[in-house]
Amino acid sequence: MKTVTRFAVSLLAGVLFVGLSHAQVSYSGNGESGFGGPIGGSTMSITDDGVTVTVTFTKGGGDFNDTFVLYIDNGGTGRSTIGTEVNDRADANRAAISFMEAATTEVLTFPSGFEATHAIAINTSFGGLWSIPNSGSISNNGLTFVTGLGGDGNPSSNTDASFTFSFSFSDIGLEDSSGVAFQFIGTYLNPFGGDGSLGFASNEGFGSGFPGSNIAQASATLTGSEMYTSVFVDGTAGWRMLSLPITGGAIDDISDDTAIQGVDGGSDGTAASNFYTYNSSGAYGIPGNIFSSFGDGYGFITYFYDNTDNGSSALPLTLD
Repeated sequence: MKTVTRFAVSLLAGVLFVGLSHAQVSYSGNGESGFGGPIGGSTMSITDDGVTVTVTFTKGGGDFNDTFVLYIDNGGTGRSTIGTEVNDRADANRAAISFMEAATTEVLTFPSGFEATHAIAINTSFGGLWSIPNSGSISNNGLTFVTGLGGDGNPSSNTDASFTFSFSFSDIGLEDSSGVAFQFIGTYLNPFGGDGSLGFASNEGFGSGFPGSNIAQASATLTGSEMYTSVFVDGTAGWRMLSLPITGGAIDDISDDTAIQGVDGGSDGTAASNFYTYNSSGAYGIPGNIFSSFGDGYGFITYFYDNTDNGSSALPLTLD
């Protein structure tokens, strides 16, 4: 069983100073254009106010003629594939989430570690959010409708350059934004456009592993997903205690955003260390080098500088 992994933030006896606001992160489609590029050439900007997640979608070239699906992994137990058991054809959005439909025996396989717990589906008629039962067969109306999307919800026409949609953290099974992280993958398909009026999928999407030509009515195995986190560090320079909510995380994931000193391979290996990791022995220590990894959910303590010396970033900054 998977467990929900979150950033942990805490106060360390007068030494740790924590200021958290909320991140805005931009994502780009995969660059493919099998359906003219409205998704493959698109961008999404995601932000939150601690309760509501708001997405601004700007389409690429081509008209938004089909259905855009965002599969979401909230860190809980979900499905690693959308295959023959998922066969909800009650409407276009449900059918798009169901990918091809059981009769085709084709399977959409998610990247290792990604389990879809929810899905957003959007066309020019409606945008909504559904939860995906994690086991058993799903027939018509078997996907659980959670809510219609806020904001615009969906484009009003297929030529709209941009639109917004929103949902709450609680809608996707997360309690709050105190270090919330979720993964997502995007697909784009005509849910009734293939043989037998079944799904016909493009090669456009968010994530990695899409083929160079349209998926059409075939199986597909994806290799990478996107992640959104709401952790944004502001306030004054000082120590923060956090944990990393990704599999196989290494210190250089953090050094992309702020200077790591006193660690071999960091910005200044001779300085006193500003980075300590927590290990399975229940102690904090200086890691061996900047490429050292630490276990899922294990904590680290780092000093955030409020300057641009030695590769540092002035506050505020986003840990992405």
